Amino acid sequence: MSNEHMPNFLKIGYTDRTPEERLAEANADTWSIPVWRCEMSCRVKVPREVEKILHQLLGRGEGRVSARREFFRSSIDEVRGLFDLLKTQNVIEEASPSPSLTTYGCRESKKCFRDGQLLKHTYKGDECIAIYKAERDIFVWRGTEYSSLARLNAAHKQMVNPELKSAGNAWDEWTCMTTDGIYIPVKNLPEIQVDGSD
Repeated sequence: MSNEHMPNFLKIGYTDRTPEERLAEANADTWSIPVWRCEMSCRVKVPREVEKILHQLLGRGEGRVSARREFFRSSIDEVRGLFDLLKTQNVIEEASPSPSLTTYGCRESKKCFRDGQLLKHTYKGDECIAIYKAERDIFVWRGTEYSSLARLNAAHKQMVNPELKSAGNAWDEWTCMTTDGIYIPVKNLPEIQVDGSD
């Protein structure tokens, strides 16, 4: 992240949330001048190790502003070069993709979820359990009806963090209960097959 009021002063670190969520949090902090901007982000397999290596590389000399903070004196171009290098690792992995990671399932609620199916989401330690009502194609949480998984996701996150600006992609975060009683990610759900044997 960069800040127009502090040229060549960058915040570089790991987050287990989306870049948009982390940016909203940084701009909401009282200690911060609220004009941080996300310059780049990159998904990696071992984020804490990658963060440590980036901090070592950028922290040489007087690059690191504080030993306990994620602030560095560096140009955006220098950091972009490091991120480009990280992205090459992702390209190598994508050359032989795993079907379980790249196959996305159904994205239409009425074709994905069964009537009465439970959905679960945990955000910042707060667990949300909702139920899908097929007849009206809605999700119900705490007595309130939501017309889409995205709206439900945003409502839960904003209840936990009212300052949040972007809720991210709900399909990547929510799980639903199978007929076996276990929760699985909704992003890989296949379309429900309807045949005469039901």
